[in-house]
Amino acid sequence: TRRTFQFGEETEKRLSDLKLPFSHGYGIDFTANPRFRAGVDLFLQNWSAIDPEDFLAAEVNNTYRLGAGFAYTPSTEVLAGFFSRVTYRLGFTSSTLPYVNAAGEQATENLLTFGFGIPFNFNISKLDFGFEYGKRGSLDKFGAEENIFRFVLAITGGERWFAR
Repeated sequence: TRRTFQFGEETEKRLSDLKLPFSHGYGIDFTANPRFRAGVDLFLQNWSAIDPEDFLAAEVNNTYRLGAGFAYTPSTEVLAGFFSRVTYRLGFTSSTLPYVNAAGEQATENLLTFGFGIPFNFNISKLDFGFEYGKRGSLDKFGAEENIFRFVLAITGGERWFAR
C-alpha cells in the first residue's frame, strides 16, 4: 500500500546553477612580542550583485563580518611548565546576514569567542579548543532569535623551514 499526502499545490522543480557572490577579506595581525598578539579582520560578500532569480528567488543584501581578538602565551620556552606554554585567546565578532525583514533591516550575529591552544612538537604545532557564544537575530525585529553556543577544534601542524 502506498499513500501520498499532499498539502497545497505541488511545487515546481527546476534545475539551475547556484551563483555565489564575490567575497574578500582583509586582516591585520600585530605581534608586540612572542607572548602578546592582537588581530582584526574584515570579510565582505557582495550578495547584491546576484539577481534574486539566480539565488533561489530570495532578496538578499551585502554582508560583512568584523572580528577582533588577542592571544596571550605566558612563555614560549620549550622547557617551561605546561600551563605557561598554553596560548589563551579572547575575541569578538559582529556580522550581518544576507536576510532582511519586512522593514528592510538586516539580521545580525554577535559572538564572544574564547579558547586555548595546547602546543606540541616542540611548540611548532598546536591543538586549539575554541568556544563561541552569541546571539543571531532579534525577536522584536525578525520574530526569531537564536542563542548560539559553538565548540571549535583545530589542529595546526608546522615544521621549521630552512633549518639545518
